[in-house]
Amino acid sequence: EKLNVSRQSISLWETNQTVPQIDYIMELSKIFNVTLDELCCNEENIDCSLNESIIKENEVIEFKLATGELLDSVKDISAMLNKHGYRTIYFGVKNDGEIIGQQVGESTERDISRIIYESIEPKIFPNIQILKYEGRNYFKVDFAGNCQPYSANGIYYMRMSDENRVLTRDELLVFIRTKYYSD
Repeated sequence: EKLNVSRQSISLWETNQTVPQIDYIMELSKIFNVTLDELCCNEENIDCSLNESIIKENEVIEFKLATGELLDSVKDISAMLNKHGYRTIYFGVKNDGEIIGQQVGESTERDISRIIYESIEPKIFPNIQILKYEGRNYFKVDFAGNCQPYSANGIYYMRMSDENRVLTRDELLVFIRTKYYSD
């Protein structure tokens, strides 16, 4: 009832015939007060493979091969925050969800946090986790914000499907008016 979905949809989810959209997954995690990992992964193995879970790359979840892609990922962060207000990026994961692993150095977590902090305006504070699957380390970086618009290195982006688009001056003005001055 709280999600305003039909019994038929829920039945399809329960029988693994379909999966809920990410918006419903996020809301379910809030309703049941559990993390997305706890909700999406099987109970026997909480650090489950993303391949085996219902998480797929979409407008609010992004997979990156390694933290070497972080400088480019700040565009994704800006775009996702502007469109949805929250975001998750996994590093050490292929586009299809296969966990390939990521080297974890002494300063890797700090470097992720620093690059995001220095690149995104207004400032955000990501939650960074090192996860492990079958001996391979990978990173999960969650963040949220409601102070739109967000920029990445001074440029404003908006997420469109699985890609980012630079906002023109006029689009940015419309975005701000709609967000803060609409009735």
